[in-house]
Amino acid sequence: AAGAAQRLAAALNQDRIFLAFEPVLQTRQSGRALFRACAFIRGSNAASAWQPARLTPDCDRSLARRFALRLVDLAGSALARHPGVDVTLPLPVVVEPPRRPGDAYDRLTIELDETLAKADLDNNGRYCRAILASGARLGIAGFGAGHLSFADLRVLGVRNVTLPTRSGPGEAGACAL
Repeated sequence: AAGAAQRLAAALNQDRIFLAFEPVLQTRQSGRALFRACAFIRGSNAASAWQPARLTPDCDRSLARRFALRLVDLAGSALARHPGVDVTLPLPVVVEPPRRPGDAYDRLTIELDETLAKADLDNNGRYCRAILASGARLGIAGFGAGHLSFADLRVLGVRNVTLPTRSGPGEAGACAL
């Protein structure tokens, strides 16, 4: 666990975190496109990279929050460069996005795991309200585990949920509320 935390801290300090974008949907009429962001860490040599998904649960909360804020910053930069794009960004912890002039958070959906959203709801929804106040939309991944009700989704202001499907490994269906 300490090694994973050290690798993540080093990657943050050395600016080796980056986002890749997977196309989800593109509309012909408006030309708008929806992408799902996926975080990666560049290895010490430029040819290697790995996903940090397995690193963050072992890391301390402040390091995981620092990582999540970096992901929000990267997504905001990508949105500023690509005006016809919307991005869904899964986060490992709930964070309050920093507000800066010119942020394009209105095209960003911050996606939280259902258990994270439930923990924030139990904390009066502080971070989820901050996400919405930043202009971003709130999405829930893995909805249906029984942690949140439809009433909870309404209280949190959730706009999108991702439902687990049985169509194949790693595939999920999305549903707008």
